[in-house]
Amino acid sequence: MRHTNWAGNYRYRAAALAEPTTAAQLRDLLADTGPAAGRLRVAATGHTFNDLPDTTGTLLTLRSLPRVCEVDTAARTVRIDGGASYGEIAPAVQAAGLALPNLASLPHISVAGAIATGTHGSGVGNKMLADAVVGFEVLTADGELRQVGRDDDPDFPALATHLGAFGVITALTLRLEPTFDVATTVYLGLPWDRLTTEFAQIAAGGYSVSVLPQWTQDGAAPESMAFVKRRFPAVAREETPRGVTDSAAAASTPDFFGGRPADRMMHLTPGVDPSACTPQLGDVGPWHLRLAHFRLEATPSSGDELQTEYLMPIGNAAAALEQLRQLGGRLPALATTTEVRTVAADDFWLSPAYQTDSVAVHFTWKPDQPGVQALLPELEARLGPLGARPHWGKLFATPADRLNQLYPRFGDAADAVQRWDPNGRFSNDFLRRVGLRID
Repeated sequence: MRHTNWAGNYRYRAAALAEPTTAAQLRDLLADTGPAAGRLRVAATGHTFNDLPDTTGTLLTLRSLPRVCEVDTAARTVRIDGGASYGEIAPAVQAAGLALPNLASLPHISVAGAIATGTHGSGVGNKMLADAVVGFEVLTADGELRQVGRDDDPDFPALATHLGAFGVITALTLRLEPTFDVATTVYLGLPWDRLTTEFAQIAAGGYSVSVLPQWTQDGAAPESMAFVKRRFPAVAREETPRGVTDSAAAASTPDFFGGRPADRMMHLTPGVDPSACTPQLGDVGPWHLRLAHFRLEATPSSGDELQTEYLMPIGNAAAALEQLRQLGGRLPALATTTEVRTVAADDFWLSPAYQTDSVAVHFTWKPDQPGVQALLPELEARLGPLGARPHWGKLFATPADRLNQLYPRFGDAADAVQRWDPNGRFSNDFLRRVGLRID
């Protein structure tokens, strides 16, 4: 287990690192259930950019536990272990003729970790990745293994974005649907005036749409790239994907709100080698090889980066984009990529899309943490009045009192955390700082 997160910008302060290889070893770690039991937190695949997973006690990873991937074709569900990544379970789901509704940009991240922080893919009709969960198995601070079902447990909306505060997620059951195909087309030169006046139509222009403004040093109106992923019914095929010439994607319009189709593979960051990206150019393939931006077998980046993301009501998209443009050269001086996506509303108490159809603005920063930290207050001053809720697992400066205002059920979530972990075994600096714990 690494002593730092994936990006290397945060070094864990935990007194001990634990990597059990069996369920019995995991249970032993939680065997001491008294008030003096040591603090404990779970780090997943390390794609968190702040201290959310850290602890002064034992930092635990489930990555060395045996993988579990039990597909129930009749119920259209899959039961997985708490350490599994999307890339590890997706092939088995696809082999059963089924699919997850959506994926994040990286298939490398763990399912439980992604759900913990409110991670998402894109699409006006697609909710947080947690929306696929129908049940959790949680090892609590008192050593009990609890089952939390979507339809029969009132605490499910709290655990759906759990921040590691309730216990150790040992297994999850996910809802599936019939398999489908996806084709990605990248459009270049999307005009600023079309982006800001027709954002809702652009966002609805595919099953999953990512827009990437190319900021200018002088603050002039930028052009944008658009990664448009279109969904098609699955067809029988060999494993080798078919080309655009015999696919439904060939009929897609050559003009996308003023943008033109790219004639070569494109990385989300202009000028970067796109070989790590999933196929584009309208090439049709199964969902698990297209919905993510990056291929599982490739390293999407060196990790030498930082990330921030805010979600706001989708009606505020144009205003948010204009606020960012007014930063002028300060944004391109620090950000290598800005990705704008959409997420449908849900009812999860700590979800950044709680009861709000949202636009998500994601920043990939250069590895300049002092510079990013200095910019965050101004960034939040501009986006805060637009209802910006930060991604829990990325860098942000939003204080606890503001978070309490942004989430109508914040107090209920804090009460649920206290009920599940009355002695604060899973408490840490992050949970105290954001106002979810006082111990």
